[in-house]
Amino acid sequence: MSNVGFNCGFILCLALVIVDMKEDKNVISKRCALIEQVADFDSDLANKIIETESLELVSKDDLYKALKRVTWSTQAVPVLVGSSYKNIGVQPLLDSILRYYLVV
Repeated sequence: MSNVGFNCGFILCLALVIVDMKEDKNVISKRCALIEQVADFDSDLANKIIETESLELVSKDDLYKALKRVTWSTQAVPVLVGSSYKNIGVQPLLDSILRYYLVV
């Protein structure tokens, strides 16, 4: 099967957006990696990172706004994982539809 030229951008782990930045170095490094990937697609977020000189100081709201801009520009698509059968991840999916796709 050949690649039909679809560039998927990146896959987001949205749980890392809202997690509290505690002393868990693994969570901090994964969240910073996510922020860096989003900043590759969003110049406003990249400028914010340059101004603050830290990926860890990016607020949850700034990241939400950047994700919405990236989604609306169709440069990337947020991917959520869950199971409607087991009622796992349904509410985060609905919240993400409202947050990233609808004009509110």
